[in-house]
Amino acid sequence: ADCVGDGQKCADWFGPYCCSGYYCSCRSMPYCRCRSDS
Repeated sequence: ADCVGDGQKCADWFGPYCCSGYYCSCRSMPYCRCRSDS
């Protein structure tokens, strides 16, 4: 179960998934990126 960290590209529907403590934000199109959820 690989995960990607802060600022890395992610796709919340099929992966790659963000590491624990991050969520996938798609506000900065065209890419989704992991942001800290704190």
